Amino acid sequence: MDAIYLVRHGQASFGSANYDQLSELGVRQSLLLGQWMRQSQQSVETLVLGGMQRHHQSAEAFVEGFGSPEHLHPQHWLVEPGFNEFDHEQILHRSRPEFADSLQLMQFLASQDQPRSVFERMFSDALARWMNGENDVDYVESWSAFQTRVSCSLKALTTEKLITQNTIVFTSGGPISVACQQLLAVPDTHLMQLMVGMVNSGVSKLLHSDGQINLASMNTIAHLELHNDQSLITYR
Repeated sequence: MDAIYLVRHGQASFGSANYDQLSELGVRQSLLLGQWMRQSQQSVETLVLGGMQRHHQSAEAFVEGFGSPEHLHPQHWLVEPGFNEFDHEQILHRSRPEFADSLQLMQFLASQDQPRSVFERMFSDALARWMNGENDVDYVESWSAFQTRVSCSLKALTTEKLITQNTIVFTSGGPISVACQQLLAVPDTHLMQLMVGMVNSGVSKLLHSDGQINLASMNTIAHLELHNDQSLITYR
């Protein structure tokens, strides 16, 4: 069977003016993944990534750690925007319009005793509003359209001969969660439980043969755990 590795990008810059870039830790997480795959003698033949800056930067750091073989140089990468994350800012703003200005949101969270927990509740409510399908007119991309986009992008990898034996896809937590949801038949009501547990640079392995795709493992982080350093494990 051929393998597809769905990799969540390294830690992005939550709370900064530009979220769509890796933090220093995010670069290291991705580099460690490349080093681990090289040291464990795992082959990578094709590299696919979404169109976001954090996907590109994660791929760069991974290839550096893997050893920069010629066939993984950027000119050989396949960019597939279907693996982009949903617009989390729009989803939050539609639910909480008073925080359309990101600075106001940051100031509000800074005033809370447990800002992370407060944000997670806010975002969970915002996702529920988006996913219930009753407010589709408010969004550029509906929840059902996002699910379809991810499904079609994943299917294209296996049916249009875009990949070879071992392919890595650098994407985001949302697309990976939806891919796993569809393969495991997880209902929408439980999707948040998948999504919040996605680790930066975590790897989900899919096996495919004759058009059939199966989930072999989800959200593995052996490349981080072997360093015995909890600071390497982040979720945002």
